[in-house]
Amino acid sequence: MISTIRSIEHVGPPFARRRFAILQSIQLIAASLVLCASAVGCDEPDRSLGSCVSVPADEQCSVPTAACRFGMLVSRHVDASAIAELVGMPDAELDTSLRALFPALADATLVEDEITVPAALSLDVLTYPTYELEFPIDWQADPYGNNSWRFYLQNFHWLSGLYSTPEGLDAAGYVIVDWANRVLFRDPPLEWTWHDHGMARRLDRVMGFIDHYAADRDRISRSIAHAAAQIVLTHVYALSSDGCYAGHSNHGMLQDMALLNHLPGLPALVDVDALLEHTDERVRAHVAASVASDGIHVENSPEYHVFYLHLLVAAIDALSSAPGELSTIRDAMLQALVHLLQPNLTLPQFGDTENGTRDWQIAGLLAHAREQGGAVGRAFDELDWVLSGGQSGTRPRDLDRVYEVGGYAAFRERWDALDPSAPIALHFTCGRLSQTHYHRDELGFELYGHGSELIVDTGKYSYDNSDPFTVHQYHAAAHNVLLVDGKSYEPTGIAQIFDHGSDGTVSWVQGTHTHYASLGITSQVRTLAYARPDTVVVVDHLRASGSHRYQQHFHLHPSLSEVSFVDEHIVVATTADRAGPTVVLAPVTPPTAIELVRGEQSERGLQGWYYPGWAQAEPATDVIIHYRSDERDLALPVVVTVAAPDTPPQIPGQLVYAESEGRFTVAWTPSAREISLPLPWPGLARYTRSR
Repeated sequence: MISTIRSIEHVGPPFARRRFAILQSIQLIAASLVLCASAVGCDEPDRSLGSCVSVPADEQCSVPTAACRFGMLVSRHVDASAIAELVGMPDAELDTSLRALFPALADATLVEDEITVPAALSLDVLTYPTYELEFPIDWQADPYGNNSWRFYLQNFHWLSGLYSTPEGLDAAGYVIVDWANRVLFRDPPLEWTWHDHGMARRLDRVMGFIDHYAADRDRISRSIAHAAAQIVLTHVYALSSDGCYAGHSNHGMLQDMALLNHLPGLPALVDVDALLEHTDERVRAHVAASVASDGIHVENSPEYHVFYLHLLVAAIDALSSAPGELSTIRDAMLQALVHLLQPNLTLPQFGDTENGTRDWQIAGLLAHAREQGGAVGRAFDELDWVLSGGQSGTRPRDLDRVYEVGGYAAFRERWDALDPSAPIALHFTCGRLSQTHYHRDELGFELYGHGSELIVDTGKYSYDNSDPFTVHQYHAAAHNVLLVDGKSYEPTGIAQIFDHGSDGTVSWVQGTHTHYASLGITSQVRTLAYARPDTVVVVDHLRASGSHRYQQHFHLHPSLSEVSFVDEHIVVATTADRAGPTVVLAPVTPPTAIELVRGEQSERGLQGWYYPGWAQAEPATDVIIHYRSDERDLALPVVVTVAAPDTPPQIPGQLVYAESEGRFTVAWTPSAREISLPLPWPGLARYTRSR
């Protein structure tokens, strides 16, 4: 039986202590799963193929780890003897071994047919123009200079589109043989040959091909079946090797799901039980390290929260053992979606999150979790209510929820079954539990109201870091945050939510990060307060040395295209027809300037853009409030009001900010409204500002 290389187990303090325990655990796992790791128990490698697993000098392994099996397969180019050995039939001929490996071929006749070159094959990837493949296939083609396009070409994502006709299956067979003969053992490899996610996707497509191919005909090409075996076996053992394991990201779960889905389809494999057992262990460790104690996925993105939940639900189905703690974590992730969703059933675009409604997707996950025997109780009835617009389920009890460990806060005006998309909702982010899908958006927020997104994050454009629009999405200026001296930052410090509260009328949260410490900012805290029903107060408290320039960014949704000033320092934004909702931004501390930037591409980079979907960019106004100060302790409050369609804007007047006895107050008219909240740190000088 195969022995396995075990990951460093995640054993640490409870998530509820401090979020930094999660970061430390993830870093330990990532360090233990280094790429190009030599196989434990193998002889010294004589070459690595540039892969995540080294190839041993000898064909035999002193200890048969998954990595050593991989090395044996590569050194023999998965010949007939290698396949026979791994199906427990060391003296078998190739045809017998292939039938044993792939049960779908059990009754098939294997023949030495000539591989037919397809008449034509085209490739449609994402939003790029159709690409006509040439033969033999140029696997390094890069017609659009895009790494995502190359990834899709090389991972066979498109291959399943060929399975519906005999001609398509012949073409898919040609592709598999071409890859096995010309790419699989190439040294050095192509960029996606041994990539974690790339291997998982390719294994899935080739296993699917074998089933469709065998069901379509009685006579099977021996060359195609052998090429499929070469890909499947190398990928199974590479994916099972901890040196190839992406324990630091959702790609690790993608690897595990590929193994859980397809190892049972290889019952003759001598190591199948051990590999499944090891995959089970990896799944449980991965989930424990990937979901915070309050049910938030650690990859800094609500979209990837939903994606990882998909993987978790699928893993519970695929595991042969009882799910145990996995069910509890699944249910916590579902519960979080009650508050993460905006009233129009989109997600706030923090981190790598695209816009788009998620109701059908999440409803499917909720139904599936219930089929698994979970998602029972009020919290899930509340999610049902949210997804159905109040037509079923139970109205949520709480308007607010703060996820201290996960780094999100959500405030809502009301739950409204008559007009579920109308209420005002506010979302805040302040956390960096991993580097994956991270944007420099700590202390950022999004504002929604009256059926529309109003203040938005720029969002996700793509993963092509050579594209300036993608580069922009990671810059702090692309988010609703404060910049110091016009600079972005490297996330080397701490980011966390440290306080929050509510009195039923005013709900608030305070977060901090230390990423500007190198510029002399010794403390930076943002307070985000929602004064129901229609006002948001943003206060940036800074403790600094020296003189600095500060810029508060407020990114308006593209629909708020009519932007004007009142009294020079108050910004009013509404729709072009002036019939939509209106947002007013009123700084309390007099700024040095207010700049409106929309759809700019200049020497200073991109500014004023919104990304509604993949590789889509729309001009959108970025309201930048500028300050200059040499004060040691500084407060920069902004009052934001929202007015319903066809109603006049609410212009705050008599704006006052004051500090006294450990609290600060922001007051404004009309109706003599004010909020009074704790100062984020003691000992600030007492002072009052008004405008």
